[in-house]
Parts: sequence; C-alpha cells; structure tokens
Amino acid sequence: MRAAVGALFDLPAEIAESGGAAWSTEPVGNLPGYDRTELVVRLGVIDPDAFDVRRLDALVAMVKPAHIPHRVEVFGRDAD
Repeated sequence: MRAAVGALFDLPAEIAESGGAAWSTEPVGNLPGYDRTELVVRLGVIDPDAFDVRRLDALVAMVKPAHIPHRVEVFGRDAD
C-alpha cells in the first residue's frame, strides 16, 4: 500500500490497519480485542482542497484485499 501510494503521488502515506489475530481460552468465550477490520490511509498534501481524494480512494480499493473496508484521509502539510 505504502509503495503504491508513494509511486502514484510521490508522497509518504500513513497506514493504520487493524489486522491481527485473537483467540479465547474458553470454548464459548468472547474473543478479546477489537473485532472490526479497518484500513486507514492518510496522506499529507500541501493543498487538501485541490487534491483528488477519489483518486487516492480508487488506488487503495485496487491494491487492498477486497474483504477489508477502508477509508482515506487527506490533511494539510507544509511544503518541503
């Protein structure tokens, strides 16, 4: 994901995902942890209002596993 975003936008992405495994020591016990799967891709850009968020969203949808819901966030950053 990070490489794909970097290749298309030439910017480093922040990626957070809830992947992992959980189990219970009880046969019918509740599983520990957070059961909602989610992928969040954040990208800092100089002008968030002019940035095409749909393009980032489409890229993430193409390269992530299909069963994982995702969202993208774009935020302002200073010019280098």
